[in-house]
Amino acid sequence: MARGIAVCYLSLIVLVPLAALIWSSRSQGVQSFWDEVTKPEALAALKLTLGAALLVAAFNAVTGTAIAWVLVRDSFRGKGFFNAVIDLPFGSEDIGAVIKELDTQPERQARIRQTNIAECLSAHDWAYRWEVVLRLAGLEPLPELRRRKERLKDLAATVFEHTGEEDTGRSHASNRT
Repeated sequence: MARGIAVCYLSLIVLVPLAALIWSSRSQGVQSFWDEVTKPEALAALKLTLGAALLVAAFNAVTGTAIAWVLVRDSFRGKGFFNAVIDLPFGSEDIGAVIKELDTQPERQARIRQTNIAECLSAHDWAYRWEVVLRLAGLEPLPELRRRKERLKDLAATVFEHTGEEDTGRSHASNRT
């Protein structure tokens, strides 16, 4: 269904005007069409389009490679999010099949669950929001708030203790104090 809508939309905005252009140029002959296409304005537009596409492709290749390298190699705040994301192919019509495949990966499910719990404990409790509000108001947090954050940090660490896995998502919690 989604693919059919995309094809119809593409046809409407690209193929129909292109077909109309070619059809109208036929009435005046191939030479007239060629004369219009080889005008300096048309050549400049084509050169600009192809040049911009080449630059964007080169930029995406460099930045995409750099981003992939950082995601694989380094630990940083929020890295656990990428382990918790379920990859759905663009325009996927059968999400049920993706979920069934995920059901066959209990290790990944456990890692996703652990990462989500650790992230919640080390970044999403009300204590972190309240601390920001207090700092914006120019007030220092009370010792109880600091103790709660330490307790949350300790709880987040215990999520990974029984599996022996590294807690890559917890590294930012100590930076928020």
